[in-house]
Amino acid sequence: MMASIKKEIKSAFSENRNIIIASAAIFFIALILGYLFQPALYSYFNPLVEDLSDKVRSGVIKLTFQDIFLNNIMIVLRMFILGVFFFISPLILAFNGFFAGYFI
Repeated sequence: MMASIKKEIKSAFSENRNIIIASAAIFFIALILGYLFQPALYSYFNPLVEDLSDKVRSGVIKLTFQDIFLNNIMIVLRMFILGVFFFISPLILAFNGFFAGYFI
């Protein structure tokens, strides 16, 4: 049973190898660009960070395991649905890379 699951996972990764590599490339290129263009991105990202900080301080957003997990599930579902219908997933991935690069 466990060997079958391992074989299935390995098969899924090998079948989607090019997509995984492209996704990683999009993320890491955006990460590097976010780091390099941090001064230019300040006016764009700083209001988002301030808004998020205010919501965490006021208790509107809670940083519990359950809240973070549910938020991540909702983002993955949005990426899947938008990716299927509108090919938006690479833009979301790039935005996350820019945002992470901005903070490095």
